[in-house]
Amino acid sequence: MRNGSFDPAPRERPKETPVLLALCVPRDAADALRVQQLPVERWAEEVVRRAGPPANLGLLFQRWMPLRPPDRTLKNSKGNLLRQMAEQSGAADQSLLREIHRRLDAALESLRSLGAAVVSESAVLTSRLVSRLGEPHALETGFMFHPLYGVPYLPGSGIKGAVRAVVHPQDKKLAETLFGTQEKAGRVIFFDAFPLTCRLEVDYLTPHYKEYYPEGKRWSTDDQGPNPVPFLSVPARVEWRFRAAVLPARGSDLEPAESLGARLRSALGEALKDRGLGAKKTAGYGVFQIGTAETAAAAPRRESAPSLPAPSLKRGDRVEVELREKNPKKGTWKVCHLASGRIGFIVNSKDAPGDWTAGQRVFVLVDSVSSQEGGNINFRWVPPGPSAPAAGKKGTS
Repeated sequence: MRNGSFDPAPRERPKETPVLLALCVPRDAADALRVQQLPVERWAEEVVRRAGPPANLGLLFQRWMPLRPPDRTLKNSKGNLLRQMAEQSGAADQSLLREIHRRLDAALESLRSLGAAVVSESAVLTSRLVSRLGEPHALETGFMFHPLYGVPYLPGSGIKGAVRAVVHPQDKKLAETLFGTQEKAGRVIFFDAFPLTCRLEVDYLTPHYKEYYPEGKRWSTDDQGPNPVPFLSVPARVEWRFRAAVLPARGSDLEPAESLGARLRSALGEALKDRGLGAKKTAGYGVFQIGTAETAAAAPRRESAPSLPAPSLKRGDRVEVELREKNPKKGTWKVCHLASGRIGFIVNSKDAPGDWTAGQRVFVLVDSVSSQEGGNINFRWVPPGPSAPAAGKKGTS
């Protein structure tokens, strides 16, 4: 003992000692093992032999993850350790998740009995989901496990932010009613979202210019070898449950909770389908489809960025788009091409009319289009001529 702390080096490491180390061993277990004069390198093996690996995946990932020493095998060890953890998640007991959902449903029913309008939506991932990649971790890539249950989850605060980003550009008054302002509280409560089954898989992020990022030691030339970085993710086709409740009318706000609940349900579906949740959304991660796993399996698979073949769209074509949202800093409109569903931007948004609103449909010209399926597409607004179609509101053309 040194100043009340434990010295994790009871003896010199022998060469034949196994190479597994424990990143974190509880203090009482460490003291007990030191009394037995066990080398540090055998602590992890001895604890697992006595008690088995933790059933809590979050605890296993954050505190019990074994690592090889920093040598040439470290890169392969990361992927192997994460794959073992993914396999363990598939074999884990799902009763904990069933109990979590039962308790959340009971909480919703309690709010319903008090006059609240409840929203409970099932949604299926159409792409992988990952979040909190930047969390500090020995493997350099984090993952979002619930701090108590140790299962993947999405915090209600993040879901609230995604839904508010959908509602606010379309109806500021509704956004203030649901989400509140600095002067008054909002009427909506979002619960944490959980999957129905705990499944994980290993994905890879592969920087190709490792000597260019992040310090820029060399230019980004093609002679630099790629550097695969493994990380955990939730696979596609996993069903999740999203819950929210709209509190009864109070004070001067007399709009019924049922009416607000219906509008909230619509905004939630739009946020899950068009915006996504978690990290790497611009790369296609975290996109959901409203419905259960059975309905999603029966429906034809839809890519996150559907598109027409490249010859169908060319520079100068006049097309109809729907305004989605305007970037408050850059002033650029994000739009959706109605015929193909492709998402793009209006490059000269500063020249567009100032009375445009989200949901409005306008005619624009194709400014540039990638030859690759699902590639980038940009548009340019030009004032309509005498014979050009006029802009319409949402649901009209």
